[in-house]
Amino acid sequence: MKRRYYLKPARNANSFVILILLILTAGCGKPNIAEDVLVKVYVENLIVLETYSFNADSLLSHQNKVFSKYNVSKKDFEKQLKNYSEDSKEWQDFFKQANNYLVELKKKDIIN
Repeated sequence: MKRRYYLKPARNANSFVILILLILTAGCGKPNIAEDVLVKVYVENLIVLETYSFNADSLLSHQNKVFSKYNVSKKDFEKQLKNYSEDSKEWQDFFKQANNYLVELKKKDIIN
């Protein structure tokens, strides 16, 4: 009887540690940005980079506007791009969609 009582605090501590680890790892998953949104943010950031590369303040300001427009953080965007780059099939599909979006913007005369 004494042994059960003696081991009980250790079991509770282990359960607590496992619960904390589960909570921490649940927040470390892949960012969940829809692919079409990711494509738009990527293309629009490239356009901003080409347009404002001469002025760092304007560049940063316009990049932040793009992230705000699509409600995406820069950190999540970069993580998602990294995840895509690790899978060559996804990466190729991503660039096809980015190219299609760029062509669409050109057709609408939004960019030259």
